[in-house]
Amino acid sequence: MRLTAASVAIVGMLTIPAIEAQQAPELKTVLHNAADALGMLRTEREADLIATLRYWGSGTMTVGGQMVKVTDYAGSVNFHVPGMRVDVTRTAADGKSQRAVEVVSDKFAWNETQPGMNAMPAAAAVNDRLLQLWMLPQGIVKAATASGAAAKVTAAGGVTTLTFPIASLGPR
Repeated sequence: MRLTAASVAIVGMLTIPAIEAQQAPELKTVLHNAADALGMLRTEREADLIATLRYWGSGTMTVGGQMVKVTDYAGSVNFHVPGMRVDVTRTAADGKSQRAVEVVSDKFAWNETQPGMNAMPAAAAVNDRLLQLWMLPQGIVKAATASGAAAKVTAAGGVTTLTFPIASLGPR
């Protein structure tokens, strides 16, 4: 799938009390409450000072239409670049262990055999990898905030919806 700046928007669903759901809350309030709930606000000024994020896990994932066991999954994000490295070790259907290291940094993407080793360009993956970064809960708040007046909040049927364009996604 090819993504363009004009066609990409993230839609986040936020649950808010039913009293407020009758009309859309202000964008500034929605973003502040989301950032606060995620622990992003620091100091007495309640400023978003989160620049990096690390996460890890294990479980299962679908690769090439097949469910595989993930024995180790580690993600590292820098929202200021924007950039992300995902290092996954998984067990293939044949029982063999596979490692995939996928990286994106600003307008460039590449794959590695180990973190920092044997980089191979993956230019076609830039938008998909950046989208993964901006789909993280903290990424949604940061991207919506960065989109300024282009971000919109609506309320219908008791659901508040936040939509916004993502400036770093576009034709490559």
